[in-house]
Amino acid sequence: MATNEPNVGLWAVDAVLEFASNKAIENRRVFSGIGNSLFGGDPDIIADRDRAFLQQMLRQIIRDISADLQNCILVTASAYDTDDAVIKELSKDRSAQIFEFLTSARLLSDNGIIEESIMRLCKFFVEQPLRRGEYVGDLISSKAGIFDLCELLGVPENSHTGSLLIKREAAGFACEDGFNNPLLCLNEIAPDVKDQLIWYIAAALRHLILEQSEIASSVVDNCLEEAAFQVIASTDKERNSSPAAIARSVHKEGYLDLASLSAIFRRGDFGLFEAAIVQLTEIDIRLVRRLIFEAGGVGFAVLAIDIGLSLDDAVHIHNVAVTASHRFFPESVLKSSEFQEVFSNISVEDAKEICGHWKRAGKFQNAIWEVNTAGNLLALEG
Repeated sequence: MATNEPNVGLWAVDAVLEFASNKAIENRRVFSGIGNSLFGGDPDIIADRDRAFLQQMLRQIIRDISADLQNCILVTASAYDTDDAVIKELSKDRSAQIFEFLTSARLLSDNGIIEESIMRLCKFFVEQPLRRGEYVGDLISSKAGIFDLCELLGVPENSHTGSLLIKREAAGFACEDGFNNPLLCLNEIAPDVKDQLIWYIAAALRHLILEQSEIASSVVDNCLEEAAFQVIASTDKERNSSPAAIARSVHKEGYLDLASLSAIFRRGDFGLFEAAIVQLTEIDIRLVRRLIFEAGGVGFAVLAIDIGLSLDDAVHIHNVAVTASHRFFPESVLKSSEFQEVFSNISVEDAKEICGHWKRAGKFQNAIWEVNTAGNLLALEG
């Protein structure tokens, strides 16, 4: 079966699942290629602007984690009654060196953090035109004129959910810097990827400290290990204010309906939009992103049918998502007419069966993917 076959409208459940699986395999190779391109590989794989965005996001998150680690190191070192000269050495800013070390060691080429970075950039390219009003009038929604989050969702401002929405509104829901460039936010990165990155940075910092000073390794290890645990714990707490936590509260209180979901998207809050889909489908957020951005529209068509989105809303969201992500995943992108054909020819029952497979536990899904990949020639090419 050709993986670039766009006409899947009449395929059965197993064929749609196989198509999505094959696309996932192809796109893992895309991530690997982009990861290599970022750090000395083929420069023609991605555009210069996209490369600059991705590298800046990685530099920034390393700076943020390094700063958090060193703040915790100072507290930990003081608790161990560490000499002032040692504390001074431990507190030196080495974030730029850490970035260079991790990139030269190819540790930032890991698919996990590269995928998070690419997906963040796809989200950025969705959010920007929506906020500029470039798609005004394209999305069918009974709440199209409302922009306040509480009013948009019908949530009382004095409720717990209302307070979460107000805080999100006040903080600005986009992970961007002062120049409106995209950032990676720790509370929106998958926990396993976030934790691994923190440990990598801690280990790189250890390497640099031991290489550039005469501090005993046991002192460095004691301080760094405790600091890393503290940073991980603090970022876990931050998840309480993440889009996932807000969507969970909105859904639990009964304020999440299809009109609200569509309007959240039109408003340009993709973080809350994807988190809301997770609540409605119980599918892991990383898989939700892959289905929206990677599968050329087939995956999102199935999601939209399962959720109950109208054809108009589904086509609009698909068009915006594909426009944002085609720079990374150009193969097998469905045109609007092809997307409509898929949407019209997959039954609700089949969509629910397919989503039932996708919502299985993440670790089981990953194991299924690994087994399928091991025997698939696509994963062995190149």
